Amino acid sequence: MPEFTVDELRRMFPHLFQEIQSRRMALRFSGMRSSPEAAERDAEAPLPTAVGYLRRCYTDEEARDVIRFLRQRGEISDEEAERLEKQLEEHGVRSLGSKKEPGYYLQNPPR
Repeated sequence: MPEFTVDELRRMFPHLFQEIQSRRMALRFSGMRSSPEAAERDAEAPLPTAVGYLRRCYTDEEARDVIRFLRQRGEISDEEAERLEKQLEEHGVRSLGSKKEPGYYLQNPPR
């Protein structure tokens, strides 16, 4: 992939450079998954997954309680719990996705 200096980019692609500078086309995202497989598994699940439950939490502390509860019930492995706790610590509860409000599954039925 070719690399350009700022001046080269400005000279060769003035309109693109202007868009990049203005951030008009910038996109925000509100969640991240550790792997594509986890995202697909969560999307296909008929019932809420651990991430689905965590997305209902208001605070990081609530999310930690949910992780402990799911680990105690055996619904997630120790490794999955540690991975979720690490993501929670580093990025916060909203890194798991936007807040799911009550009635989410009534408005967005599983596929």
